[in-house]
Amino acid sequence: MVRMRGGRRWGRLLLIAGGFSIVALIVFIVVAPALLRPGANRLPIIQTPRDYGVAFETVEFQPPDAAITLRAWWMPAAQPKAAIILVHGGGDDNRSLPYADGLKLARDLVAHDYAVLAVDLRNYGESDASPEGVTFGDAESNDVIGAMNYLARRSPDLRYGAVGFSMGGRRSCTRRRGTGGWKRSSRRTRSRRSALSPPAF
Repeated sequence: MVRMRGGRRWGRLLLIAGGFSIVALIVFIVVAPALLRPGANRLPIIQTPRDYGVAFETVEFQPPDAAITLRAWWMPAAQPKAAIILVHGGGDDNRSLPYADGLKLARDLVAHDYAVLAVDLRNYGESDASPEGVTFGDAESNDVIGAMNYLARRSPDLRYGAVGFSMGGRRSCTRRRGTGGWKRSSRRTRSRRSALSPPAF
């Protein structure tokens, strides 16, 4: 009898725990998409390349998957060896990469004859919002492809690569299917900062 009662008690506890888990999962499925929708509280762009003595142009282009406009800074080099796409991370971030000294990096790249395209991904900075909100890389990879297409149109003979941070690093490493795009870098590099066709100073 004692064993039977103990078994029933454990059975009830397991049922309760299972019920709570199911409810929590349902709440997450319902609430999470709303939390990931783009909001008005974007990290503002406070500094520009001009603050670091770098000439720049604000440019616009579209990704291949959505009718939205992405905005970026184009920082030309006098005699560019290649162009580097700078891709920021998730969370509170934008094309100025304030937490990674991105504008200092851009200044140094231009000083070493690499043109730079610093991109605001969708739902970040001054780029348009998308209905699905932030997808942590799934949709944002198309923004990198859009940047590649922009460079291919602007400077057809110029080689290009990318430097990405966090989410931007992961998306920068995704090879553009069906094209001669870049391949994935090493697993260790993908986890933090990813550089493809890296600069050789």
